[in-house]
Amino acid sequence: MTRTTTAGVGFLAIVLAACGASDPVAPDATEAFPVTVVTRTAAQGEPVPSFEVTQSTGQTLTIKVTRPAMCATIVNAFIARSPSRIAVVSHVSGNPAANCVPIPPNEVVDYSGTVSGLTPGRYLIQIFEGEGDAPAGFVGSLSINVI
Repeated sequence: MTRTTTAGVGFLAIVLAACGASDPVAPDATEAFPVTVVTRTAAQGEPVPSFEVTQSTGQTLTIKVTRPAMCATIVNAFIARSPSRIAVVSHVSGNPAANCVPIPPNEVVDYSGTVSGLTPGRYLIQIFEGEGDAPAGFVGSLSINVI
């Protein structure tokens, strides 16, 4: 079952979802979504996976996804835009050239990027993610007002 949270301007939203038969399908996302990847230890009780959306200056949103870490995690992300929807479609993998020790279970990565050039209005933000070459599955969604 998916839990969707509505957020107002400047409000931080965290969404968790479990996959289900009625989940949305990842759209064809072709616009590059450059992200910064940071590895860290999760706080005790922190929900993983999760994501946050905040409105930055102007009509810009910052989207941050938190997920379990992989060996030297690599994230390739794209977005699909429509008039009232932003879908982030990411593929996450470990770096095959990295020489990693076993990853502790509480190790996570945050990957984040910004979406700019939005017009004022209400947007449905959807997150889809796949590991390696696997199809991207639905992580969760939320609605946010952009002013």
